Amino acid sequence: MSRDKDAVVRELLAMRCRRGDRMALEELIRTWERPLLYFIRRLVHDEADAWDVLQKTWVKVLSGISSLDDPRSLAPWLYRVARNTAFSHARSLELPHESLTDYPDASAADLVGGRVEFEDTEQVHRGLLSLFDALLPRGPVRGGGRGHSRRPAGHCQVPPTLRQTGPA
Repeated sequence: MSRDKDAVVRELLAMRCRRGDRMALEELIRTWERPLLYFIRRLVHDEADAWDVLQKTWVKVLSGISSLDDPRSLAPWLYRVARNTAFSHARSLELPHESLTDYPDASAADLVGGRVEFEDTEQVHRGLLSLFDALLPRGPVRGGGRGHSRRPAGHCQVPPTLRQTGPA
């Protein structure tokens, strides 16, 4: 069984990097910078973010290369580190969630001991059901084969009391 010459070169590069060979680490960066940047660029908002994520990726790669168990898995490992770094970067850009404590007039304590009105809730449920039915009609999915439907059986079951057209 013959192995691809490029695969052998990649494995040797990975083994040299694991040992901390500075020249091998520089070669790793030269070899993989463009493919990883291209990959990351498809995962983030703009090119500036892609360069930031690439830099963070290299920090993680260089600090974690010694933990690479199988030198043959260098390429998938590099892409996995890049993907995870891009996702972490995207999560860091998300807007922080607001706490309900920021709105003292709408606290859950107001509902304790109070009566919850179901008229509006029933109307919302009926509207959601009609929207759900419009978006995902029952029936087989094209090419889905036998037993496949757009809406799984038992999905989004609504109690019969909420399906009534008027208040009980």
